[in-house]
Amino acid sequence: MTSHRRVRRLLPIALALLVILLAQFVLVGSVAAQEVDIDVDKWAYWGGGGLVSGMTLDGPYAVAGEELFYSISYHNYGTSTAISVTLTDTLPAEVQYLEDTGGGVLGAGNTLVWDVGDLAGGESGYIDIKTRVWADAVAGESDGTILITNTIEASSTEDVYMDNNYDYAATFVQDLADLSVVKMSKPDTVVQAGELFTYTIFVENWGPSSARDVSIRDEILASEYFTVVETILDPLRDDSGPYFTPSPEGGLTMEFDLHEPLEPIGIENGGRWVIQIVVMSYETQDINNLVHVFTYYGGTPDPDISNNTAIDFISVLDTSDLELTKDAYDEWLEPPDGMGDLATAGLGIIYELFVTNNGPSTAENVVIEDNLPAEVDIISVSSSQGSCIAGTPGDPNDPTTCNVGTLAPGATAVM
Repeated sequence: MTSHRRVRRLLPIALALLVILLAQFVLVGSVAAQEVDIDVDKWAYWGGGGLVSGMTLDGPYAVAGEELFYSISYHNYGTSTAISVTLTDTLPAEVQYLEDTGGGVLGAGNTLVWDVGDLAGGESGYIDIKTRVWADAVAGESDGTILITNTIEASSTEDVYMDNNYDYAATFVQDLADLSVVKMSKPDTVVQAGELFTYTIFVENWGPSSARDVSIRDEILASEYFTVVETILDPLRDDSGPYFTPSPEGGLTMEFDLHEPLEPIGIENGGRWVIQIVVMSYETQDINNLVHVFTYYGGTPDPDISNNTAIDFISVLDTSDLELTKDAYDEWLEPPDGMGDLATAGLGIIYELFVTNNGPSTAENVVIEDNLPAEVDIISVSSSQGSCIAGTPGDPNDPTTCNVGTLAPGATAVM
Protein backbone atom coordinates (compact mmCIF):
# COMPACT_ATOMS: atom_id res chain seq x y z
CA MET A 1 0.00 0.00 0.00
CA THR A 2 2.79 2.31 0.84
CA SER A 3 4.56 1.66 -2.51
CA HIS A 4 1.43 2.47 -4.48
CA ARG A 5 1.13 5.80 -2.66
CA ARG A 6 4.74 6.65 -3.52
CA VAL A 7 4.17 5.87 -7.20
CA ARG A 8 1.06 8.07 -7.25
CA ARG A 9 3.07 10.90 -5.68
CA LEU A 10 6.03 10.60 -8.09
CA LEU A 11 3.93 10.24 -11.22
CA PRO A 12 3.05 13.97 -11.53
CA ILE A 13 6.70 14.86 -11.07
CA ALA A 14 7.78 12.44 -13.82
CA LEU A 15 5.14 13.76 -16.17
CA ALA A 16 6.31 17.32 -15.53
CA LEU A 17 9.91 16.36 -16.30
CA LEU A 18 8.82 14.66 -19.52
CA VAL A 19 6.96 17.76 -20.63
CA ILE A 20 10.04 19.88 -19.98
CA LEU A 21 12.28 17.52 -22.00
CA LEU A 22 9.84 17.46 -24.91
CA ALA A 23 9.67 21.24 -24.89
CA GLN A 24 13.49 21.51 -25.07
CA PHE A 25 13.59 18.99 -27.94
CA VAL A 26 11.05 20.98 -29.90
CA LEU A 27 12.99 24.21 -29.24
CA VAL A 28 16.29 22.71 -30.38
CA GLY A 29 14.67 21.29 -33.48
CA SER A 30 13.17 24.66 -34.27
CA VAL A 31 16.58 26.39 -34.01
CA ALA A 32 18.21 23.76 -36.20
CA ALA A 33 15.57 24.23 -38.82
CA GLN A 34 16.31 27.95 -38.99
CA GLU A 35 20.18 27.64 -39.17
CA VAL A 36 22.28 29.69 -41.70
CA ASP A 37 25.80 28.42 -42.57
CA ILE A 38 27.77 30.23 -45.31
CA ASP A 39 30.86 28.42 -46.66
CA VAL A 40 33.42 29.99 -49.01
CA ASP A 41 36.30 28.41 -50.96
CA LYS A 42 39.01 29.90 -53.16
CA TRP A 43 41.66 28.66 -55.59
CA ALA A 44 44.07 30.17 -58.11
CA TYR A 45 45.29 29.21 -61.56
CA TRP A 46 47.49 30.93 -64.12
CA GLY A 47 47.52 31.14 -67.90
CA GLY A 48 49.29 27.78 -68.23
CA GLY A 49 46.33 25.95 -66.65
CA GLY A 50 47.96 25.24 -63.30
CA LEU A 51 46.01 24.94 -60.04
CA VAL A 52 46.97 26.02 -56.53
CA SER A 53 44.59 25.34 -53.66
CA GLY A 54 45.14 26.47 -50.08
CA MET A 55 48.75 25.88 -49.10
CA THR A 56 49.71 23.33 -51.79
CA LEU A 57 53.13 24.92 -52.28
CA ASP A 58 54.63 22.21 -54.48
CA GLY A 59 52.18 22.92 -57.31
CA PRO A 60 52.60 25.06 -60.45
CA TYR A 61 53.55 28.72 -60.25
CA ALA A 62 52.55 32.01 -61.81
CA VAL A 63 54.91 34.12 -63.93
CA ALA A 64 55.51 37.82 -63.31
CA GLY A 65 53.96 39.80 -66.15
CA GLU A 66 51.44 37.05 -67.02
CA GLU A 67 47.76 36.71 -66.15
CA LEU A 68 46.69 35.02 -62.91
CA PHE A 69 43.10 33.87 -62.31
CA TYR A 70 41.22 33.27 -59.07
CA SER A 71 37.93 31.40 -58.59
CA ILE A 72 35.58 31.78 -55.60
CA SER A 73 32.74 29.46 -54.65
CA TYR A 74 30.21 30.20 -51.89
CA HIS A 75 27.34 28.07 -50.51
CA ASN A 76 24.67 28.32 -47.83
CA TYR A 77 24.73 24.98 -46.00
CA GLY A 78 21.91 26.07 -43.75
CA THR A 79 18.21 25.60 -44.35
CA SER A 80 17.21 29.24 -43.97
CA THR A 81 17.92 32.22 -46.18
CA ALA A 82 21.09 34.13 -45.43
CA ILE A 83 20.43 37.85 -45.41
CA SER A 84 22.76 40.49 -46.95
CA VAL A 85 25.64 38.19 -47.91
CA THR A 86 28.87 40.08 -48.66
CA LEU A 87 32.13 38.71 -50.09
CA THR A 88 35.37 40.59 -49.49
CA ASP A 89 38.46 39.57 -51.47
CA THR A 90 41.87 41.07 -50.70
CA LEU A 91 44.12 40.74 -53.74
CA PRO A 92 47.92 40.60 -53.32
CA ALA A 93 49.75 43.87 -53.88
CA GLU A 94 51.79 42.09 -56.57
CA VAL A 95 48.82 41.77 -58.96
CA GLN A 96 46.78 44.21 -61.01
CA TYR A 97 43.01 43.68 -61.04
CA LEU A 98 41.58 43.39 -64.56
CA GLU A 99 37.98 42.13 -64.31
CA ASP A 100 35.64 39.63 -62.66
CA THR A 101 32.39 37.83 -63.40
CA GLY A 102 30.50 39.02 -60.33
CA GLY A 103 30.52 42.80 -60.75
CA GLY A 104 32.82 43.42 -57.82
CA VAL A 105 33.83 46.90 -56.70
CA LEU A 106 37.57 47.55 -56.31
CA GLY A 107 38.45 49.64 -53.32
CA ALA A 108 41.50 50.75 -51.40
CA GLY A 109 44.17 48.19 -50.61
CA ASN A 110 43.45 46.11 -53.70
CA THR A 111 40.19 44.95 -52.07
CA LEU A 112 37.21 43.62 -54.07
CA VAL A 113 33.71 43.59 -52.57
CA TRP A 114 30.57 41.84 -53.85
CA ASP A 115 27.13 42.44 -52.38
CA VAL A 116 25.62 39.03 -53.10
CA GLY A 117 22.33 39.85 -51.36
CA ASP A 118 20.12 37.15 -49.85
CA LEU A 119 21.18 33.52 -50.33
CA ALA A 120 18.58 30.81 -49.84
CA GLY A 121 19.40 27.63 -47.98
CA GLY A 122 21.35 25.22 -50.23
CA GLU A 123 22.04 27.93 -52.80
CA SER A 124 25.57 28.37 -54.29
CA GLY A 125 27.46 30.83 -56.48
CA TYR A 126 30.76 31.26 -58.29
CA ILE A 127 32.95 34.23 -59.20
CA ASP A 128 36.05 34.26 -61.41
CA ILE A 129 38.65 37.03 -61.10
CA LYS A 130 41.19 37.97 -63.77
CA THR A 131 44.42 39.68 -62.70
CA ARG A 132 47.91 40.26 -64.05
CA VAL A 133 51.02 39.84 -61.95
CA TRP A 134 53.15 42.97 -62.14
CA ALA A 135 56.21 42.44 -64.37
CA ASP A 136 58.55 43.57 -61.58
CA ALA A 137 56.85 41.54 -58.84
CA VAL A 138 60.04 39.57 -58.10
CA ALA A 139 62.60 42.05 -59.48
CA GLY A 140 63.85 42.77 -55.98
CA GLU A 141 64.13 39.12 -54.96
CA SER A 142 67.60 37.57 -55.15
CA ASP A 143 66.17 34.15 -56.03
CA GLY A 144 63.48 35.47 -58.37
CA THR A 145 60.64 33.86 -56.40
CA ILE A 146 57.92 35.20 -54.13
CA LEU A 147 54.85 33.70 -52.44
CA ILE A 148 51.69 35.80 -52.75
CA THR A 149 48.44 35.22 -50.86
CA ASN A 150 44.86 36.12 -51.79
CA THR A 151 42.22 36.00 -49.03
CA ILE A 152 38.42 35.79 -49.27
CA GLU A 153 35.89 36.33 -46.46
CA ALA A 154 32.09 35.92 -46.44
CA SER A 155 29.71 37.63 -44.05
CA SER A 156 25.98 37.47 -43.38
CA THR A 157 23.68 38.92 -40.74
CA GLU A 158 22.55 35.49 -39.50
CA ASP A 159 25.49 33.10 -39.97
CA VAL A 160 25.83 30.84 -36.93
CA TYR A 161 28.99 28.98 -37.99
CA MET A 162 31.86 31.33 -38.88
CA ASP A 163 34.80 28.91 -39.13
CA ASN A 164 34.21 28.22 -42.84
CA ASN A 165 33.66 31.86 -43.85
CA TYR A 166 37.34 32.43 -44.69
CA ASP A 167 39.72 30.92 -47.25
CA TYR A 168 42.87 31.84 -49.12
CA ALA A 169 44.98 30.87 -52.13
CA ALA A 170 48.78 30.98 -51.93
CA THR A 171 50.72 31.10 -55.19
CA PHE A 172 54.41 31.05 -56.04
CA VAL A 173 55.46 33.71 -58.55
CA GLN A 174 58.66 33.41 -60.58
CA ASP A 175 60.18 35.49 -63.38
CA LEU A 176 60.91 34.74 -67.03
CA ALA A 177 62.37 37.13 -69.62
CA ASP A 178 63.19 36.69 -73.30
CA LEU A 179 66.29 38.84 -73.90
CA SER A 180 67.53 39.67 -77.40
CA VAL A 181 70.61 41.50 -78.71
CA VAL A 182 71.26 43.30 -82.00
CA LYS A 183 74.57 44.87 -83.05
CA MET A 184 75.02 47.48 -85.78
CA SER A 185 78.09 49.31 -87.06
CA LYS A 186 78.51 52.67 -88.76
CA PRO A 187 79.92 52.82 -91.37
CA ASP A 188 78.18 49.58 -92.25
CA THR A 189 80.74 47.18 -93.70
CA VAL A 190 83.87 49.01 -95.01
CA VAL A 191 85.99 51.76 -93.47
CA GLN A 192 89.26 53.38 -94.42
CA ALA A 193 92.26 52.89 -92.19
CA GLY A 194 92.37 55.61 -89.56
CA GLU A 195 88.62 56.16 -89.78
CA LEU A 196 86.53 55.79 -86.63
CA PHE A 197 83.72 53.26 -86.69
CA THR A 198 81.10 52.74 -83.99
CA TYR A 199 79.39 49.56 -82.81
CA THR A 200 75.95 50.08 -81.25
CA ILE A 201 74.56 47.24 -79.12
CA PHE A 202 70.81 47.06 -78.48
CA VAL A 203 69.57 44.74 -75.70
CA GLU A 204 65.78 44.38 -75.47
CA ASN A 205 63.52 42.48 -73.08
CA TRP A 206 60.51 40.85 -74.74
CA GLY A 207 59.08 39.83 -71.37
CA PRO A 208 56.95 38.84 -69.76
CA SER A 209 58.93 39.68 -66.58
CA SER A 210 61.52 42.30 -65.72
CA ALA A 211 64.99 40.79 -66.17
CA ARG A 212 67.45 40.69 -63.25
CA ASP A 213 71.29 40.64 -63.42
CA VAL A 214 71.64 41.35 -67.15
CA SER A 215 75.13 41.54 -68.68
CA ILE A 216 76.77 41.89 -72.11
CA ARG A 217 79.95 40.15 -73.25
CA ASP A 218 81.49 41.71 -76.38
CA GLU A 219 84.39 40.09 -78.23
CA ILE A 220 86.40 41.72 -81.03
CA LEU A 221 88.71 39.52 -83.13
CA ALA A 222 91.22 40.91 -85.64
CA SER A 223 94.41 39.90 -87.45
CA GLU A 224 96.11 43.28 -87.03
CA TYR A 225 96.28 45.97 -84.42
CA PHE A 226 93.17 47.97 -83.50
CA THR A 227 92.26 50.22 -80.62
CA VAL A 228 89.07 50.89 -78.67
CA VAL A 229 88.89 54.66 -78.66
CA GLU A 230 85.82 55.05 -76.44
CA THR A 231 82.95 53.17 -74.81
CA ILE A 232 79.65 54.97 -74.23
CA LEU A 233 77.30 53.73 -71.50
CA ASP A 234 73.53 54.20 -71.60
CA PRO A 235 72.70 57.59 -70.02
CA LEU A 236 69.24 56.29 -69.07
CA ARG A 237 70.51 53.24 -67.17
CA ASP A 238 72.45 52.35 -64.06
CA ASP A 239 75.19 50.40 -65.85
CA SER A 240 78.96 50.01 -65.76
CA GLY A 241 81.89 48.74 -67.82
CA PRO A 242 83.83 47.83 -69.72
CA TYR A 243 85.47 45.10 -67.68
CA PHE A 244 88.24 43.42 -69.67
CA THR A 245 88.44 39.64 -69.45
CA PRO A 246 90.80 37.03 -70.95
CA SER A 247 90.56 36.94 -74.73
CA PRO A 248 91.68 34.78 -77.66
CA GLU A 249 94.90 35.79 -79.38
CA GLY A 250 94.33 38.87 -81.51
CA GLY A 251 91.10 39.64 -79.67
CA LEU A 252 89.63 41.83 -76.98
CA THR A 253 86.80 40.82 -74.62
CA MET A 254 84.74 43.37 -72.70
CA GLU A 255 81.82 42.98 -70.34
CA PHE A 256 79.16 45.48 -69.31
CA ASP A 257 76.75 45.08 -66.37
CA LEU A 258 73.25 46.46 -65.83
CA HIS A 259 72.63 47.22 -62.16
CA GLU A 260 68.85 47.55 -62.38
CA PRO A 261 66.07 45.28 -63.66
CA LEU A 262 65.38 45.64 -67.38
CA GLU A 263 61.63 46.08 -67.79
CA PRO A 264 59.78 44.47 -70.72
CA ILE A 265 59.26 46.41 -73.95
CA GLY A 266 56.14 48.54 -73.77
CA ILE A 267 56.64 49.57 -70.16
CA GLU A 268 58.08 52.96 -69.18
CA ASN A 269 61.73 53.33 -70.26
CA GLY A 270 61.09 51.13 -73.29
CA GLY A 271 62.70 47.84 -72.23
CA ARG A 272 65.98 48.66 -74.00
CA TRP A 273 69.64 48.96 -72.91
CA VAL A 274 72.12 50.56 -75.34
CA ILE A 275 75.94 50.43 -75.32
CA GLN A 276 78.29 51.98 -77.93
CA ILE A 277 81.92 51.07 -78.69
CA VAL A 278 84.13 53.33 -80.86
CA VAL A 279 87.04 51.55 -82.62
CA MET A 280 89.86 52.52 -85.02
CA SER A 281 92.45 50.57 -87.02
CA TYR A 282 95.39 51.77 -89.14
CA GLU A 283 95.94 48.54 -91.06
CA THR A 284 93.97 46.65 -93.66
CA GLN A 285 92.13 43.73 -92.05
CA ASP A 286 88.74 42.16 -91.37
CA ILE A 287 87.44 42.73 -87.86
CA ASN A 288 84.85 40.31 -86.49
CA ASN A 289 82.69 41.18 -83.54
CA LEU A 290 80.55 38.84 -81.42
CA VAL A 291 78.21 40.04 -78.67
CA HIS A 292 76.23 37.94 -76.20
CA VAL A 293 73.56 38.98 -73.67
CA PHE A 294 72.94 36.82 -70.62
CA THR A 295 71.93 36.84 -66.97
CA TYR A 296 74.35 35.67 -64.33
CA TYR A 297 73.66 32.48 -62.38
CA GLY A 298 70.56 33.09 -60.31
CA GLY A 299 69.34 35.82 -62.66
CA THR A 300 66.07 35.75 -64.56
CA PRO A 301 65.74 32.61 -66.75
CA ASP A 302 65.56 33.16 -70.51
CA PRO A 303 63.17 30.80 -72.35
CA ASP A 304 64.71 31.45 -75.79
CA ILE A 305 68.49 31.82 -76.17
CA SER A 306 68.43 31.74 -79.99
CA ASN A 307 68.30 35.56 -80.03
CA ASN A 308 70.98 36.15 -77.38
CA THR A 309 73.91 36.47 -79.83
CA ALA A 310 74.73 38.89 -82.64
CA ILE A 311 77.68 39.11 -85.08
CA ASP A 312 79.04 42.06 -87.05
CA PHE A 313 81.83 42.35 -89.65
CA ILE A 314 83.94 45.35 -90.67
CA SER A 315 86.59 45.48 -93.42
CA VAL A 316 89.36 48.04 -92.96
CA LEU A 317 91.05 49.24 -96.16
CA ASP A 318 94.57 50.70 -96.27
CA THR A 319 94.81 54.44 -96.62
CA SER A 320 98.12 56.12 -97.33
CA ASP A 321 98.61 59.81 -98.06
CA LEU A 322 101.74 60.00 -100.27
CA GLU A 323 103.31 63.44 -100.72
CA LEU A 324 105.80 64.12 -103.58
CA THR A 325 108.13 67.09 -103.92
CA LYS A 326 110.81 67.76 -106.59
CA ASP A 327 113.91 69.95 -106.73
CA ALA A 328 116.23 70.66 -109.68
CA TYR A 329 119.57 72.48 -109.55
CA ASP A 330 122.79 73.04 -111.57
CA GLU A 331 125.59 71.01 -110.13
CA TRP A 332 128.02 73.94 -110.56
CA LEU A 333 126.21 77.25 -110.47
CA GLU A 334 123.87 79.01 -108.09
CA PRO A 335 121.28 81.13 -109.97
CA PRO A 336 121.33 84.90 -109.40
CA ASP A 337 118.75 86.28 -107.05
CA GLY A 338 115.35 86.59 -108.66
CA MET A 339 116.31 84.45 -111.69
CA GLY A 340 114.73 81.20 -110.48
CA ASP A 341 116.29 77.84 -111.34
CA LEU A 342 118.96 78.13 -114.04
CA ALA A 343 121.08 75.51 -115.75
CA THR A 344 124.11 75.88 -117.99
CA ALA A 345 124.14 74.02 -121.27
CA GLY A 346 126.68 71.25 -121.26
CA LEU A 347 126.76 71.04 -117.46
CA GLY A 348 125.00 68.57 -115.18
CA ILE A 349 121.51 68.99 -113.70
CA ILE A 350 120.46 67.11 -110.60
CA TYR A 351 116.80 66.27 -110.06
CA GLU A 352 115.73 65.14 -106.59
CA LEU A 353 112.28 63.69 -105.87
CA PHE A 354 111.09 63.16 -102.26
CA VAL A 355 108.12 60.90 -101.51
CA THR A 356 106.73 60.89 -97.94
CA ASN A 357 104.02 58.64 -96.50
CA ASN A 358 101.74 60.75 -94.30
CA GLY A 359 99.83 57.61 -93.26
CA PRO A 360 97.87 56.39 -91.57
CA SER A 361 98.59 53.00 -93.17
CA THR A 362 101.83 51.51 -94.42
CA ALA A 363 102.23 52.16 -98.16
CA GLU A 364 103.35 49.15 -100.18
CA ASN A 365 104.82 48.91 -103.72
CA VAL A 366 105.54 52.63 -103.89
CA VAL A 367 106.86 53.66 -107.35
CA ILE A 368 108.23 57.07 -108.34
CA GLU A 369 108.03 58.03 -112.02
CA ASP A 370 109.70 61.01 -113.69
CA ASN A 371 109.26 62.07 -117.32
CA LEU A 372 112.45 63.94 -118.19
CA PRO A 373 112.60 66.49 -121.08
CA ALA A 374 114.09 65.46 -124.41
CA GLU A 375 116.85 68.07 -124.02
CA VAL A 376 118.69 66.04 -121.39
CA ASP A 377 120.57 62.79 -121.29
CA ILE A 378 120.37 60.52 -118.26
CA ILE A 379 123.78 59.94 -116.77
CA SER A 380 122.65 57.99 -113.68
CA VAL A 381 119.51 57.32 -111.57
CA SER A 382 119.38 56.02 -107.99
CA SER A 383 117.16 56.00 -104.92
CA SER A 384 117.55 55.81 -101.17
CA GLN A 385 115.89 52.36 -101.21
CA GLY A 386 114.73 49.91 -103.81
CA SER A 387 115.85 49.90 -107.47
CA CYS A 388 115.61 52.26 -110.45
CA ILE A 389 115.37 52.01 -114.25
CA ALA A 390 116.36 54.86 -116.56
CA GLY A 391 113.76 55.77 -119.12
CA THR A 392 113.87 57.70 -122.43
CA PRO A 393 113.90 61.49 -122.02
CA GLY A 394 111.07 63.10 -123.98
CA ASP A 395 109.09 59.82 -124.30
CA PRO A 396 106.01 59.94 -122.04
CA ASN A 397 105.57 56.17 -122.47
CA ASP A 398 109.02 55.41 -121.05
CA PRO A 399 109.49 57.36 -117.83
CA THR A 400 112.38 56.93 -115.44
CA THR A 401 111.14 54.87 -112.49
CA CYS A 402 112.27 53.88 -109.02
CA ASN A 403 110.44 51.20 -107.04
CA VAL A 404 111.10 52.18 -103.44
CA GLY A 405 108.95 49.36 -102.00
CA THR A 406 107.31 49.83 -98.61
CA LEU A 407 107.03 53.10 -96.76
CA ALA A 408 105.88 53.10 -93.15
CA PRO A 409 103.76 56.02 -91.93
CA GLY A 410 106.05 59.08 -91.66
CA ALA A 411 108.88 57.55 -93.79
CA THR A 412 110.48 59.29 -96.79
CA ALA A 413 112.31 57.88 -99.84
CA VAL A 414 114.51 59.93 -102.23
CA MET A 415 114.99 59.42 -106.00
